[in-house]
Amino acid sequence: MTDVARMFAPLLIWLALFSGVYGLHGVGCGLGWSTIEVATWTLHRTVLVTAWSTAAILQALVLAALTGPLRSPQPFVQGVTHTLAVAALVAVVWTLFPVVFASSCP
Repeated sequence: MTDVARMFAPLLIWLALFSGVYGLHGVGCGLGWSTIEVATWTLHRTVLVTAWSTAAILQALVLAALTGPLRSPQPFVQGVTHTLAVAALVAVVWTLFPVVFASSCP
């Protein structure tokens, strides 16, 4: 893995996860998932919370991989990569938590 790809991978993965979860939000609103009850939540909220949890786990796995088996031998590149991977993990948690706490569809 090249150093540039190593540094940009966490943020690009966050971008894909962010787009996917909010795209799923739009699909769920369009298909009326917010009116289908599943246990204590609606189907829409259940799907979105599952997607948010999965996104956070995937981003944590990226962080673990970039500090473990895909670690850069160069200290500067490793420092930048680790910082960006942590920032991407925080970004997943921060930018996607509204799907857990906010109302689903208008």
